[in-house]
Amino acid sequence: MSELRWRGTATGEFPLIASVQEHGMLNDALESDVARINLLVGDINSLAGMVARIHDAGKTAHVHLELVGGISRDGAAVQFLAEHVGVDGVITTKSAAVAAARKLGIASVQRFFAVDTHAVENAMRQVHASRPTEVEVMPGLMPRVIRDLRASIQQPLIVGGLIRNPDEIDAVLDCGADYVSTGNPALWRRRRSRIHTRVA
Repeated sequence: MSELRWRGTATGEFPLIASVQEHGMLNDALESDVARINLLVGDINSLAGMVARIHDAGKTAHVHLELVGGISRDGAAVQFLAEHVGVDGVITTKSAAVAAARKLGIASVQRFFAVDTHAVENAMRQVHASRPTEVEVMPGLMPRVIRDLRASIQQPLIVGGLIRNPDEIDAVLDCGADYVSTGNPALWRRRRSRIHTRVA
């Protein structure tokens, strides 16, 4: 299959993030075209090895605090992940963890679920107060919500959840998302995607 054009961010960066939800998915992510791997699996005993493999592949590793085992969801956990595991960033729904990551100098992704208007408004207050590096909204197929968020925040916007094909990726990027987080390995390679280059 020939190389297909792809849509990137304004800097031309590949806009997909591999969300590894099972241990068996890590090899696919390591061999993919993504620059970043989100670990939504693992525990205190396996994370350091997984992060080392990700770094050896020339990719960055973000760990979801609420989905890995054996660590708490507080500032001490963020410090442990930064200093002893070597993560590049954390993903969390907790504003305190975002603040801890900022203090330690690592990236933070504040994730929230847009279940209703109140949830979105509350999330916006948290984002403005905690100042994460990036914001992730789920589920990802919400054009109006994505456009509203893009207009309201300065941070890069990640969308994820329920996105299954390149057309849906195109749709959310057209609405203003900067990145798409997906657990579908078939979308982690540029040549398998019909995503074309965004005109800045």
